[in-house]
Amino acid sequence: MNIFIKLLNLIKLWVILILILSSSSQANLLNENKLNYKADLLFGNFNDKKNYLLAGVKVKLDNNWKIYWKNPGEAGLPPKIIFDKISNVSNVNLLFPEPKSFKFFNIDTFGYDKEIIFPLKIYVKNPEKIIFGNLKFNAQICNQICVPIEENFKLNYFPINSQISNSSLKINEALNKVPKLYNSQSNFFKKIEINNSFATLYFTRPISSFRIIIENKDNFIFPQSYQTYENIKNNFIKFKIPSELKNEIKNDQLKINFFSNEMNFFYDFPVKDFWLTEKTYLYFISIALLAGFILNFMPCVLPVLSLKIANFISTTNSNGFKLKRKIFNQILGIITSFFILFLTISIFRKLGNSITWGFQFQNDYFLLIISLIIFLLSFNLFGFYELRLPFKLNQTLSRLNYKKYEDFLSGCLLTILATPCTAPFVGTAVIFALSGSYFDSFLIFFFMSIGMSIPLFLVLLNPYIFNFFPKSGNWLLYFKKLMAVIFMLSGLWFFSIFLNNNFNNIFTFNYEGQINWKTWDLEKDPNLIKDLVSENKTVFLDITADWCITCQYNKLNVLNDKDIKEVIKKNDVILLQLDWTKKDLNIKNFLISKDRYGIPFNEIYNFKFKEGLLLPELLNKKQLINILNQ
Repeated sequence: MNIFIKLLNLIKLWVILILILSSSSQANLLNENKLNYKADLLFGNFNDKKNYLLAGVKVKLDNNWKIYWKNPGEAGLPPKIIFDKISNVSNVNLLFPEPKSFKFFNIDTFGYDKEIIFPLKIYVKNPEKIIFGNLKFNAQICNQICVPIEENFKLNYFPINSQISNSSLKINEALNKVPKLYNSQSNFFKKIEINNSFATLYFTRPISSFRIIIENKDNFIFPQSYQTYENIKNNFIKFKIPSELKNEIKNDQLKINFFSNEMNFFYDFPVKDFWLTEKTYLYFISIALLAGFILNFMPCVLPVLSLKIANFISTTNSNGFKLKRKIFNQILGIITSFFILFLTISIFRKLGNSITWGFQFQNDYFLLIISLIIFLLSFNLFGFYELRLPFKLNQTLSRLNYKKYEDFLSGCLLTILATPCTAPFVGTAVIFALSGSYFDSFLIFFFMSIGMSIPLFLVLLNPYIFNFFPKSGNWLLYFKKLMAVIFMLSGLWFFSIFLNNNFNNIFTFNYEGQINWKTWDLEKDPNLIKDLVSENKTVFLDITADWCITCQYNKLNVLNDKDIKEVIKKNDVILLQLDWTKKDLNIKNFLISKDRYGIPFNEIYNFKFKEGLLLPELLNKKQLINILNQ
């Protein structure tokens, strides 16, 4: 422990001693008249399997008086039991139900007010013999002063004569509020991530209301950890590491005390086992820039970008200002539409809804409309028809100076077409955006828009780059025809997804020699993976969709590789697949429970990775073989 905390604890101890010594007369008066508290020993039933008698010390306090928890916090002393003068008893465990938080001279403390029962487990050597002797209960109670109290309970009791009584019910009620050792089979904690700045606790399912107290091996309670958490929609909580612990948190031991109406438990763990290498904002900004740039080359975006390039080339070379304005307006359209996307997602998050990347592909109306628009544009580029607006509409648009906004709107169209794309690195950026703060989301979407605008920025910085291309000629007609072909293929791709969604997969991606996957019915058999792992099986889970381009890349270049198939066969790996081509709430919730907001999703489960080992978006053959051979 560093010198700061040692000094702080020493000061606290001196404060407590001064308060105790200065109030000795009040303490004597308190013990003589017992005006401020009353203590009784209650007996419950005898547990013959574990050989202990359940009892409880009931303390009733006057208004404004408190008694401390096992870890009082920044001041105070906890209650304790002395049983060395009792015959036929091997041990006595004093247990502490969930405490409350109090301020004592602006110091955070934990304890109880009004009335509390401290459960006791009195372990008996011989249940057929009498328990005889004095049980001593020492504690501190505080109001504006802290005073020590001591109660001596005389025991003369046969354990086997204990019966269920009203006292037993009260003791058991208090016992249910005592945190028990966390049972990993409850599968409530999903993971813990800790670095120098933050600790994040992830849960597998939501609980409407709960409290948490986090303490370290030196009984230092993290001040920001204790509060009531209500309706946590994202199934995780995040709090700052106290500044005085930042330099040594990695080698610390933490205890999480979890309290709720549903469960109460404590969980001890060494921080080094859950240490997360801290990735800076610079890392995620770089990923967002790269993801945005790659989006330009996806089938959803490339045709529109290509058309704009053709349009820029046809712009008069001598009018550099006009070209710069057109490019700037398009960049502004991209950035604005990403900002609108950020606002929309933020509103949904504030309302408690979860958003996943690529959900448009699961909407038939979006697929049909976007397919129709792309087909019409491609036919127009082929020269099959000329789009002529009615005279009055043309006049209205002229009055509104529509040409002024044409490039801005084309930038918006680029973003609309880009949002469903599952390009490499997009998933990493989106996960950070959707699971982080609103500032994190804004930062990621802003830099994705900048990344997507990089080709346009390059032209903006040097608009005369197009001087190398002739501004007119047959080559431009051929170029437009080529763009029309790309447009047509993109339209067919969108339309094929619409047909698959409505006509039972009439278009499917099949590869020669592809591996066979077993479809996992998540609704009927949600515990399938857990059951397989308990049988010492290795499971490879793949969540895919026909519209996921990165998923198809992984299948073609990695999963269907000959060496991968041999390793899968050799290790008897069970292949499970979830198809998210169509909207499926169960799959969506599963992804969100894993802190993923899009696909591809590939995870390996076995005796070593019972909660799953998440693989990167772009699978690596060598890495996958090494993991499957473990």
